[in-house]
Amino acid sequence: MRPLLALLLLALAACARVPGAEAYLARAHALHRQADAAQAAHQPAQAQAALEQLVELAPPASLEEDERLTVQRDARARLASVLLAQGQPQPAYAQAQAGLALGGPDDVFAAALLEAHGRAAEALGRDAEAVADYHRALRIDEALLGADGGAP
Repeated sequence: MRPLLALLLLALAACARVPGAEAYLARAHALHRQADAAQAAHQPAQAQAALEQLVELAPPASLEEDERLTVQRDARARLASVLLAQGQPQPAYAQAQAGLALGGPDDVFAAALLEAHGRAAEALGRDAEAVADYHRALRIDEALLGADGGAP
């Protein structure tokens, strides 16, 4: 009977961690929706504010590492793009740089961060850096789509 009780306690402990992760992901989703609505209403400052809240939102320990990276890298890429659209390349550069510093796989989020970083670098007159960022983003996109551009 003791092993069953230990197993039950372990299961309960695991369940206790999940709501924190679920609440975090729900809040992240809500902030993305808020940013989407603000962008659709041509209110970039409100979109920026929502995305800044998302960037500052602390992930719970119960959140899986890949989910944490996905949320944080996506938020920073979106925020960098919003900042660039508002003519703020220096903070956009910093947000993209922070997103890249998180690490993670060469995926769509890495490509988005590199593209935003490249656009910011270009706006700041750092042309060689921009070219390197665009090239790396393109290589990631090609790898994700396949060398033939995703054609059947």
